[in-house]
Amino acid sequence: MNRNCASVLCGILLPGLACLAADPPANTGLAPGKSIPLCAVAGDQQAAAISSGDSGLLVVWQDSRPDGKQPGTDYPWSLYGQHLQQGREFPIHVPPDADAIMPAVGGNTIAWMHNRGWSALLMTTLKDGQPGELKEIDSTSSKPSIDGNFVVWASAKNRHDVGRGDISWITDIRGFELNGPGMGFDVTNSDRLPQFAPAVSGSTVVWQELHAGASGWSSTFLRCRNIDRDAGSHRLAGIRDRQCENPAIDDPFVVWQDNRNGNWDIYGFDLRSGKELEICKGPGDQTNPAVHGSTVVWQDNRGGDWDIYRYNLIAGKTFPVVIAAHNQTEPDIYGDVVVWTDDRGADKDIYATTLK
Repeated sequence: MNRNCASVLCGILLPGLACLAADPPANTGLAPGKSIPLCAVAGDQQAAAISSGDSGLLVVWQDSRPDGKQPGTDYPWSLYGQHLQQGREFPIHVPPDADAIMPAVGGNTIAWMHNRGWSALLMTTLKDGQPGELKEIDSTSSKPSIDGNFVVWASAKNRHDVGRGDISWITDIRGFELNGPGMGFDVTNSDRLPQFAPAVSGSTVVWQELHAGASGWSSTFLRCRNIDRDAGSHRLAGIRDRQCENPAIDDPFVVWQDNRNGNWDIYGFDLRSGKELEICKGPGDQTNPAVHGSTVVWQDNRGGDWDIYRYNLIAGKTFPVVIAAHNQTEPDIYGDVVVWTDDRGADKDIYATTLK
C-alpha cells in the first residue's frame, strides 16, 4: 500500500487558519525527523504525555519496570518522567503494590490514576524538577487531563455520594482548580448519561457522552463547556449509532476519532468559526489524535501496522511522522516534539522526534 501521504490528501484548510503562527522549535537536541528512544528499559513503557514546565519540555509515562515493586504484585505500573532538554529521567510515583497509570501533564503539574482494585486521582507539582507532595483529589476517577489552571477527569463521586454505587458507570466530568479553593467541582452532572474521556485547554473542556441507539449504548457524542463562561454544556459533534471518541483540544481546535464513515477517521472543530474540519478520511483506521498549535498527530494503520502521521492546519497537508517496523501508537505533541509508544523492540518503549 502506498504510504506516501502526499498522494492521500486527508483534510481541508478553512479560511482564517493562515493567521496561525508556526509552532516554535524546541531546544531538545533531537535531530529533526530522527526517532530516538527516550526510555527503553526492561518492561513496558507507554501512554506518554508531554508539556513544558520550569525545566523545559517534560515527558511522563507509565512504566512496568520491576524496580520498587513487590514481587508478584498484580499491579506492575509505576510513573516516570524525563526532562527532555537535560535527558534526565526520574521516578514520579512507584507504589509497591498498586498501579500508577494514565498520566497527564500540564506545566509543572502531573496527575494520574492510582489503582489497587479501585481508582483514585493523585497529583503532584514538581519543585526544582522533582515531585513534590502527593495529593489525592478524588477517590473515584478515570484518565485526567491538565492545562493551565485546571485538571479534569471522569468521576463516579456523585453516584456514590447518594448511595448509588450500582450505577457508578454513569460518570460525570469533574474539575479541580490548581490555584483555587482546593476542592473539586462539577463540570457536568448527569444521573442518566455517562460522561467520560475529558480533555481541557485553558478553561474549555470537551468530553464524550454516551447515548442509547439502535443497539444499546451505541451513540457517542462530544460535548463542550467553557468553565469560566458557560452555565451548561452544548453538543459539539456526533451522529446517532456512530461514535466520536478520544477528544483532544488546544483551543480553539478540538480533534477526535470518528467512525461515521464505517472506519475510524480524524475530524476536528474550530471553536472560533463554529465549523467542522475533516482532518484525515483515509484508508484504514486513524485513531488517538492529539493537537498542539497548528499540528494534529494520530496513529494510522493505512500501511498494515500502526504508524504516526500529522496534519498541518496552516498548509492543509498530511505528512508521516514515523513509519517503522511494528507499531507506533499513542502519540502526543508539544510544539514541534512528538512522543509515542513504540514496540519495534522486545517490548514497548517511549520514543520521540522533532518535526521537520
